[in-house]
Amino acid sequence: MTRMLSKTKIAVFHLVSIVMIWGSLLYGGETHFRYYRWGQDHPALQNTNPDTEFFLKDWQIAIKENQYQPISVPFYAEGLSKVRLKAIFNLDRLEGSGLLFLEGTGLKGIAKIILNGQYIQHHSNHYGPFRIKLPGKRINHQKPNELILELNDPEKTNGGFPQYAKMFSRRQILGITRPLFIRIQPENRVENFIFNAVPLSQNRTAIDYDYIIQIPESALDESLRLKAEYQLKHIKTGAVIYNEEEFIINIKEHVEGRITLDNQYLWSPENPQPLKLTIRLSQRENTLLRETHIIGVRDIELRKNRLYFNNSKLSIKGINYHEPYDSLINRNYYHTVKHDFELMKQFGFNAVRLPQYCPDETMIHLADSLGLLLFGDLPIWRYPKLLYSDDNLLEISKKAISDLSRQFSFSPSFIALGIGREIPVYEAIAQKFMLILKSYTRSHSSFFTYLSPIPHQFLPPEQAADFYIFDHYFPLQEHRQMQDIPLSQLMLAGNLGIIRDRSAYIWDEDMANTNRAAFIKRDIYNALRKYQFEGGFVSSYRDIPMAYKTHVNIEEDVFPGGLVKQNHDPKHWVDKIQTMWSTENMDILPEDDRGHSTNFFSILVFFSTIIFFYFYRTRPRMRDNFNRAVRRPYGFFVDMRERRIIPLVNSFLVSGFAALLLAVYVASYFVYYNNSYGFQEVAASLLIPFNLYHIFLLVNQQAWAVTLLFFILFFLLPILISTFLKLISYFSLEKIRFRQALAIGLWSGVPILFLMPFSLAHHHLLPSGNWHLYLVIILLVVLFWAHIRIINGIRVLFITSSMKVALILFLSYLIPLIILWFAFKPVPYWIDYINMVLEAHTIF
Repeated sequence: MTRMLSKTKIAVFHLVSIVMIWGSLLYGGETHFRYYRWGQDHPALQNTNPDTEFFLKDWQIAIKENQYQPISVPFYAEGLSKVRLKAIFNLDRLEGSGLLFLEGTGLKGIAKIILNGQYIQHHSNHYGPFRIKLPGKRINHQKPNELILELNDPEKTNGGFPQYAKMFSRRQILGITRPLFIRIQPENRVENFIFNAVPLSQNRTAIDYDYIIQIPESALDESLRLKAEYQLKHIKTGAVIYNEEEFIINIKEHVEGRITLDNQYLWSPENPQPLKLTIRLSQRENTLLRETHIIGVRDIELRKNRLYFNNSKLSIKGINYHEPYDSLINRNYYHTVKHDFELMKQFGFNAVRLPQYCPDETMIHLADSLGLLLFGDLPIWRYPKLLYSDDNLLEISKKAISDLSRQFSFSPSFIALGIGREIPVYEAIAQKFMLILKSYTRSHSSFFTYLSPIPHQFLPPEQAADFYIFDHYFPLQEHRQMQDIPLSQLMLAGNLGIIRDRSAYIWDEDMANTNRAAFIKRDIYNALRKYQFEGGFVSSYRDIPMAYKTHVNIEEDVFPGGLVKQNHDPKHWVDKIQTMWSTENMDILPEDDRGHSTNFFSILVFFSTIIFFYFYRTRPRMRDNFNRAVRRPYGFFVDMRERRIIPLVNSFLVSGFAALLLAVYVASYFVYYNNSYGFQEVAASLLIPFNLYHIFLLVNQQAWAVTLLFFILFFLLPILISTFLKLISYFSLEKIRFRQALAIGLWSGVPILFLMPFSLAHHHLLPSGNWHLYLVIILLVVLFWAHIRIINGIRVLFITSSMKVALILFLSYLIPLIILWFAFKPVPYWIDYINMVLEAHTIF
């Protein structure tokens, strides 16, 4: 047996060497740099104060170590795991005193920030606003400064938010995609200004405000009182609607007060009313500070899992707006987003959800002016439960929430932040994590929190966010999958009108004018009427850019589920979108005639069984071999030691029929689940590191192809076992003939023949929904029986113990798989992630 183990190690070593060489050839990635334009009317560029802000626009990229060349911004790179950028800037023209900050609304990738050769800090990849203090001692005011950004992809939470989800995820990109500034924070300023609208009557509303004054004592005259003036001006008409002043006694405490205004100036999706708030603090005629902010006054409440906006019940008519960068090449960012938002408003939407990212100034500015409600997301998506005990993840989440609150506290459109998508809140550690984020957000901001849980048999009574969104990957009319979902705790639907692959292609362009719009309308009807949601979000505004395909026939890395294409052309049926929120006059959808039922497997098993029994009846030796193999506890392996001759034709007939039955049995699962995104997610997690996922998509769509693939694998397996046993015999005391080894490998699968009636009906039993567990148990029992037979056969031939044989057999399966997988450097927590996907059946 020692010699057997040595031979196993040598075989595994050669196998791993071949696979690693093959993998190195396959993994030669290609780098692409993509460019677009921010637009001169980008809000961040329009509102820049040249006296206190420096726009970082001249960047260089490292081609080799310490070798740089200019690069245009904005840009992003695909196919790189690390990018090093450098900017040279002078601050001699900036006026005033105060703290210096590096500010922006997001970088793509984890950013290691180095100023004049000194490491400053890491910035996580939450892709929201950030503010990083620059040490004054390292700033040069009389000579150039050097700022270096090292951008890389996150793998663990010590650098940022890693990405685990495969389906509907974006490609990891690196770059500067939003403006960056060096800003001076004046010493005289207002900090932590917050305000809340409080209804007073049907005609009047109060604004309760609270802020802290930051003015050095040296700038104040203690003998004079500090006067505060507040002015509200209507931007559209220019009319001053409020102008009051007060004297502040103690500036070391919070300044609190109330402003009242008429309800006609309240901001709402139907009537967005931007107002200009000016705060002026002075002593006598000496102005100490003047700050101006564009605000919108609105009152939003959550009552019994229902949203009320300005004291009226709010129905969310939303749409998902995925990051548009794949469609921005050589285009203008501001004009593109403006066109998209205006079209959404025209189509009757009042809310926009940004899956896995947060808005920037452009989106906030446009949403405030157009009357669109924004739902941003932290990029916490389908994380395994172990990550929720990670302190790094908690800290970067808190930092992102704090930055969002500071940046968008005056925006009336940003009303809710998603703190997690597809979260297993039925796990105590995940619920605790979300409760901490919920509490932190409530104490630092004025917006609500939401998350999309993985609906299990129960959801905890204490909600882990202010409200829940139901993210799902099947149409709501497939009510069979909704039976175990606690709908009463879910407020909004997150993916209305999502389509499965076969539906996407049964409705081609000629039919899509009617069918696609009717499909979305039917899903909205089910959400509002049947399941009593308070609204939801249509799957996507634009065709969804993806890191990986879900179907071989779709365009490269794009899922065709949007209202417009990636090239910005509207779909043929978008003119029908304006009426889709109406739940009247439902159109009749065509029947999908490509269901799971098929006769292929039944026909294949039926005729192959006839052929097998024909040979069984006409070949007495085969019948005798088969009967002896079934009757004896050890099969007929004892007889083989007496060098009993077993015809090869008989062995291959039995083994081939067993391989076919097992292939049909397994292939039925693949064909049945081929339109399940959960099944595809597991397959992608396992196969993408080996560059085999595309082959999986090609084969999985055809019953005959997947059956043929498994038949070849199952037919070759016993032959490989036989060859391995013969090789071992050269190094053992027991000498066996190859025919004997071949008989062990081929005849050990005799129990699989008893799968025949189940293979015949397998694909027709699966849709019933009650046979899944029983069919798996039957398969496991048969496979266990077959392994017992092969263990006994090897034990008899080599005269050794069954435990040793079983251990070697187990290691021969396990060790090559482990070595093969880790040779391709899998992402951390991949086992935990796959396990969580298997548990998340209610969203697939």
